[in-house]
Amino acid sequence: PSRAKNDEIQTVGSSPKRGIVMAIYEDVLVSAYAVIQLLRQQYHCTLPIELWSKPGEIQTVDLLQELLKDPTIHHRVFSDPLFAGFLSKPYSIFYSSFDQILLLDADNVPVQDPTYLFETPEFQDTGAMFFPDYWHPHNTVFHMTADSLVWELLGIPFVEELEMESGQILIDKQRSEQALNRLMFLGRTYDTWIGPLRLAWGDKDLFRVV
Repeated sequence: PSRAKNDEIQTVGSSPKRGIVMAIYEDVLVSAYAVIQLLRQQYHCTLPIELWSKPGEIQTVDLLQELLKDPTIHHRVFSDPLFAGFLSKPYSIFYSSFDQILLLDADNVPVQDPTYLFETPEFQDTGAMFFPDYWHPHNTVFHMTADSLVWELLGIPFVEELEMESGQILIDKQRSEQALNRLMFLGRTYDTWIGPLRLAWGDKDLFRVV
């Protein structure tokens, strides 16, 4: 992906670079703007932010430029056609300049400064933190149930639990390197077999199975 000269993000000492990653497109730009203003003005969150979009996808350039007046907000562009739509989220995690990432959907509204999540025992112990979705295998529209072929094809056991919400995810890239490589493989081949066979529902299930 291309990166402007002013998009370099500096490391302070030996501390991991932490930041928020947000995939954006024209329809969610206003929502992203509102969420970022909330983080900065109301919660005084100082985490740097990367905004990822396809080339030429943002039409309301003035609004994007307004966000980029903040020197800690950076616009990143990707052009890999295999990672369009929801698959832009795995791509932006993989190629982010941050070591530890809070992936945040543009329509997810935090209720406080999320910086503390990086210090929670759950994240410190595992290098990742996920959040449950509403859907359960006995009440789901996504067919991530015990009889789904995906478990056999990927060689992983089915676990009866609430499905995973991918609107907010914490990832330590170094500690999750193998899982992220598998995630990118599934993303690159999604339209070849996963999508046509309806084995998974977008990025939310890909994160779950890696």
